[in-house]
Amino acid sequence: MHDRGLPSQQGRFRGRSGVDAWTTVRRLFNLLSQAVDAILQPFELSNEELVVLICLANAGDALPVGQITRATLFETDRLRRAVDKLEERGLVTRSHQQKDRRKVLVRMEEGGQRLLDSVAPAMFEFIREVMEPGGREGTEFMRAKVRKVVAYAGTDEREVSQDRRYGTRKGAGTVQTLTGTLVSGSHSRPRTWGLAAWLRAAEWSNHADRIWRRKSHSLSLTVPQLHVLAILAEAGDSVAEDDIARITGLHQERVGSVLCAVERAGFVRRWGGSRASSTMLAEITEQGNHKVLESLGAANSFANELYQGLSDDEVERVLSLLPKLCAAAERAADARARDTDSEAPRPSLGEAG
Repeated sequence: MHDRGLPSQQGRFRGRSGVDAWTTVRRLFNLLSQAVDAILQPFELSNEELVVLICLANAGDALPVGQITRATLFETDRLRRAVDKLEERGLVTRSHQQKDRRKVLVRMEEGGQRLLDSVAPAMFEFIREVMEPGGREGTEFMRAKVRKVVAYAGTDEREVSQDRRYGTRKGAGTVQTLTGTLVSGSHSRPRTWGLAAWLRAAEWSNHADRIWRRKSHSLSLTVPQLHVLAILAEAGDSVAEDDIARITGLHQERVGSVLCAVERAGFVRRWGGSRASSTMLAEITEQGNHKVLESLGAANSFANELYQGLSDDEVERVLSLLPKLCAAAERAADARARDTDSEAPRPSLGEAG
């Protein structure tokens, strides 16, 4: 992929730098989500449901739905589905505020708290593994900078001040008051540290998704589609589907469906093996390269907005830490996928035939 002929762009990200920064962030989110999905599978809990429970535990009281939306940065429909499922299981209850019947309050029940307590140790260990390469200093740096980035999330759209979103008072819908029993050997971190960190990571991911939807509405590409095209454009040669899954952090099944879609659009060619095989090779077409070039402006604008709360030095350090976190997240995701496979019920001898 070449930068020749591209219009000049303002901001700290130019040429392909915005795409590179964007794909690295997306890979981290994808890998983290894979691992968390595996952690939550035994609890029959989705990531969205977990994040809602963390918010409610932090508040220590019932929260209006609008406040949960601001705290998590979930889209309204996505949040509603999560709350619906939690309520069906008796983990939360909904009620109308007495002073304003239009406001719906969500309160966590004892069962929800017990479930969150059960999930906390696994989340603690997972976040510790991912952050370990950055060391204690790097962990605290990323924690502070992600919080700073998210503090800018949607302030223009919803007129929510940064101080209000990240106040220290109870019920603010933040992670600052989330505490718990200390874990030995954890540098005196509370056992809920992993939950608090995951809430912040979810905020960051949802913030990034919101920005990208605004920036890319004219591209007619989903986030995974552009991610795969950007990887193929950077490779400049054919890449096996299982390698695309590894590089992007997407599940192989998702990579297959994404490649089918972009192949139909004429952006890639595939050959070798069967259509259901992860060993098939994919190569970007000239039309696909043009599509990636067309996306550079949106990607640079996205990166500039995502990191607008940070100085140039802070952005540089964040971007230098992300590949290390990606490598750690990949190891953690692989380990948890193996654990899930080993715990899966095996067929009986009769069924195996």
